[in-house]
Amino acid sequence: MTGLREKVIRGFMWLSSLTFVGQAITWAITLVVIRLLDPKDYGLMAMATVFIGFLAILNELGLGPAVIQKPDLTEQDLRKANGCVLIINVVLYGVLFLCAPAIAWFFDEPRLVPIIRVLGLNFVLLSGYFLPQSLMAREMDFKTRSIIELLGNLTSSGIVLGLALAGFGVWALVMGPLGMHLFKAIAFNCFKTYRHKPLLSVKGMRSMFVFGGYVSLTRVVWYFYSQADILICGKLFGKNLLGIYAVAMQLVSIPMSKISPLLSQIGFSAFSRIQADLPAVQTNFLRAVHLISLLSFPLFWGLAMVSPEAVPWLLGDKWQSVVVPIQLLSVVMPLRFIDTIFGPVVSGRGRPDVIMWNMVAAIVIMPAAFLLGARWGIIGLCMAWVIAYPILFVFMTYRVLRILQVPPGQFVKAFSMPLAASAVMVIGLAALKWSLTIPVVISVIASVLVGVVLYSATMLVLNRNELVEIRSIFSAGN
Repeated sequence: MTGLREKVIRGFMWLSSLTFVGQAITWAITLVVIRLLDPKDYGLMAMATVFIGFLAILNELGLGPAVIQKPDLTEQDLRKANGCVLIINVVLYGVLFLCAPAIAWFFDEPRLVPIIRVLGLNFVLLSGYFLPQSLMAREMDFKTRSIIELLGNLTSSGIVLGLALAGFGVWALVMGPLGMHLFKAIAFNCFKTYRHKPLLSVKGMRSMFVFGGYVSLTRVVWYFYSQADILICGKLFGKNLLGIYAVAMQLVSIPMSKISPLLSQIGFSAFSRIQADLPAVQTNFLRAVHLISLLSFPLFWGLAMVSPEAVPWLLGDKWQSVVVPIQLLSVVMPLRFIDTIFGPVVSGRGRPDVIMWNMVAAIVIMPAAFLLGARWGIIGLCMAWVIAYPILFVFMTYRVLRILQVPPGQFVKAFSMPLAASAVMVIGLAALKWSLTIPVVISVIASVLVGVVLYSATMLVLNRNELVEIRSIFSAGN
């Protein structure tokens, strides 16, 4: 168990450190690109990716997680999984190519047709590195995988920035992902070569399809709920307001969208390894919740406090209207960050059906809240997240804790201190901003520094052993 813990921590350290380096660069590029492009460009991209993202969920039918989780994996299983994924992605691209005019008609936006057809090429590229990527995760070779992911993201960001500077508008956003997937298809196959031909047969794959089916259904339902706000906003408000909302959501989601895949990759592999040891699963689940909370509460609540000054300074005055959406979405983001660990731990235990039914609840609660909130425009959509998501979170948490046999009090304790320390930080920053009138740049820097000091000091007062725990994690990663 100690060896697995050290392997998990080393994997996380590799992924997180390289991700941090890469994201420091890509975030800077993202801010430059947002300044260069218009809200309508992001609105068009959001419209296109609503349907493409849904089909992307089906691109492997959950066979990637099945390859990682299956204890008695054989060569025949790998060849059959590879063949299935290849056929699925070719079919999906054909469907998307034919349906592009219908999607453009739905949004009343003819420019979507070529955009969707070019973006659809990513399906073909994804099938090219499905198996090498899954095998790396199964073997917990996160070092190589993290390097490839880093270089792929940098490739994408470089393409987007270059085309944005050249005046290509929305096509900068389209070509970036295409370049990234092409790079990853080449790199994964170079580092994890799999020379066996795909086998076009499904015989003997029942267990993999059952497991993968639950994973795919969960992803489908999750996608409908997670994209319902984009669909509603695009249909009711048009591409300009959708662009404002999409950028606000993108900026708020950047930390979660980059870190949660790390948690999913490592967490699913690790919990699959210890699935038979319930006490170990419980202990590591609560530790993961605590570590996520240590990062997410101060990060997002701090973002809410500095965004009124930071957003116009970084993005320009044309993006002033994203400030309030960012503040509202930041309030609930820590809970969304915490629930990213639910899937890996429960699926690793062989119960993906629990997460699937959680998503069924989500698709009932959240779209209804979005439709109601849309009566008050973009602010109403954001308030739907603030009011409805905590209710959904309580429901999902209850079902996960019941499966893991974790007392609710222990779960609340895992994130209570980061929440309290973050509240102290928010109060301190509010007092600072009320009492001082200083230039914008100085205000942003001062707010960040004061926020870090207040949060760290409060955490040490509430839990003096916190520093020891963090040191032990970094020591295990060396």
